[in-house]
Amino acid sequence: MFLQKEIFSGVFHYSFNSKKFKFNVITINFILELEEKTASKNAVLCSLLRESCKKYSNNFKLGEKLRSLYGANLFCDVKKAGNKQIVMLGVKILDDEFALEGEKLKKEAVELLMQVIFNPKIENEQFSKKYVELEKNEIKNLLKNIYNDKKQYALNQAVKTLFEGKTMAVNRFGTLEELEKINEKNLVESYESLILNSKILVCSCTREENFEFLNVLFNRLKAIRRKVYEIKPYEKFYFEKFREKVEQDDVTQAKLVLAFAKKQEGLGLKLEDELKIEVMNCLFGGSATSLLFNNVREKLSLCYYCRSYYNYFSGVIFVESGVESKNIEKAYENIILQLEALKKGDFSEEELNQVKCVLETAYESVVDGEEKVCGFMLNNFLKNRDFSVERIIEIINSTQKEDVINAAKMFNVALKYVLKEREN
Repeated sequence: MFLQKEIFSGVFHYSFNSKKFKFNVITINFILELEEKTASKNAVLCSLLRESCKKYSNNFKLGEKLRSLYGANLFCDVKKAGNKQIVMLGVKILDDEFALEGEKLKKEAVELLMQVIFNPKIENEQFSKKYVELEKNEIKNLLKNIYNDKKQYALNQAVKTLFEGKTMAVNRFGTLEELEKINEKNLVESYESLILNSKILVCSCTREENFEFLNVLFNRLKAIRRKVYEIKPYEKFYFEKFREKVEQDDVTQAKLVLAFAKKQEGLGLKLEDELKIEVMNCLFGGSATSLLFNNVREKLSLCYYCRSYYNYFSGVIFVESGVESKNIEKAYENIILQLEALKKGDFSEEELNQVKCVLETAYESVVDGEEKVCGFMLNNFLKNRDFSVERIIEIINSTQKEDVINAAKMFNVALKYVLKEREN
């Protein structure tokens, strides 16, 4: 059963409990504005906090503690949702019911999370220079890998081109330039801002509907938080003018990325309508039964891969494809034609029912794993929706052909990005 509660201003708790799980997962999500000057700092902080704290001063000692808790797992991640950045720290631990000597494992897991988050290894008003440099190098490698992975690079460049001048263009890990400015001293100020000024969502997926073990965490947050940082609304992108960009590089397979955006009057939809766009996108290119897969890839053989996904937080549909350079224009034209087919209703009820089944299966799998459940709750929180999995599936299955047609009509091609091999 999903439960949602605001603990106090700026701090929320979303929970799910089920007897089918043997492990408990607790995540703490810090939600803040995505900015080029702070994104890299927050990314470094996320990894840095995961590695050590005052009580467990290095990764080895922290690992020993985790092994003593039946092999608990401490994990972290940095996410991006439109113009928001999310820094997440979490722990997965065996439920108390299965502890051999009656240990209170959930309580210990929360205490460990609190040590990591509230008692980091800061001495003389600075972090360890050694560990800061290690984590900077990790983030640096992740940013460099974007260039090395041409598929990821093409999408990254398309996003930067489409959202030029907007915060949505910023990578979740920031930039190499800002990364170089980070040091063991200025990172302390960023840490304090992260803890004190972000909106916080605590997600828990447990066997029991008893959350007393989290009270110590909520009390600590209440004691240190003096204000609530105002999070700006999501910055939805709307179509103003068509953008086109072509790059050349040492690639053997060209990349074509398209973006489809709404007109300004198409923004601010109800959440039910957003789910109908998901159905439309799944039929367009979001599944193995989609028009892009069956027509552009299989029948016409114009792409090695061709798929679409809808980004709720920006309101944009992206299409990624890998093509031979000679087929770029044909692929582009035929991708556009598939969206036009949806606008005309040129698809069968059978095709619509197939993608409904695909989405129903995907949402049903949300409750198959503890981490998936926490991810679903975070997604619900970010979208400000209180739909259960059952309600989402109900809306999906109630979507009619006319709903798909109307959803498709909202979108027009806003970007054509091409990455192809260098010309002699």
